[in-house]
Amino acid sequence: MKTYDIVHGPATPEIYSLGFDGKCIQFFVDLATWNDIGSRLKQTGRRLDYVTTSRTLDGSLAINVPVIPSIVWENGPWIELREYARTISTLERILGTLIYESRDAPDTGEPYQLFHVNTYVGKPAGKRHGQWHGGGIDLSVAHSARTHLEVHGGSIAWEEVLKSMQTHHAATFPSVAEEYRYGPASFKARVRERGLLHLHTIGNGVCLGANSDSFSDDEGCYLSGHNVDTVAQQFNLLVGIASVWQAVHKGMYP
Repeated sequence: MKTYDIVHGPATPEIYSLGFDGKCIQFFVDLATWNDIGSRLKQTGRRLDYVTTSRTLDGSLAINVPVIPSIVWENGPWIELREYARTISTLERILGTLIYESRDAPDTGEPYQLFHVNTYVGKPAGKRHGQWHGGGIDLSVAHSARTHLEVHGGSIAWEEVLKSMQTHHAATFPSVAEEYRYGPASFKARVRERGLLHLHTIGNGVCLGANSDSFSDDEGCYLSGHNVDTVAQQFNLLVGIASVWQAVHKGMYP
């Protein structure tokens, strides 16, 4: 679901950024935001399962959620991964609400919110081991982030992002990863014209992207996932987003 205040609105204060440490997706927040998350969870009766927290060198807090299974299941890692996906989705809903509520806050200057990601977890289908359950994903990109990406030019492959996605897939499926690891059509990470990000992962047309004419010059853009049938695919795209996010964040706020 498009986050209007990110794509179309003026710059909003940074609520969080996203990273990947090789095992976990990391939501970087300040202590006040972490306390707000706790209050929202208490109000709704929800929990954040499988989460750990750690301090970063700049004093912020990293909320860590695994995106790689803890063991190699005989029938696949789908139950475990789906539980991780629910936790990530819960966090994103709360953070999206906090972004919305911050739109009228006084402008205290940089950093601003650069992206916001939404993920969705469908019900498992099939009798074997629940692999096919849907793993929708979309990304709202702020104008400042899109114009920063635009300096990369059109149709430029982003090797650093590509490597992070390949590494994640290899760790998720170690017994089958080798045959996909360097396949030119398996993973793609590109910055297209007008700073438009395009990510592609394992599967039949499994990607995150948009048309370059779907937004104006003075706004950000909205990317939607296509054919994302499992949370393993969703997580791989999420790892790509996290890699892009940190690169853009470091480039804009060194």
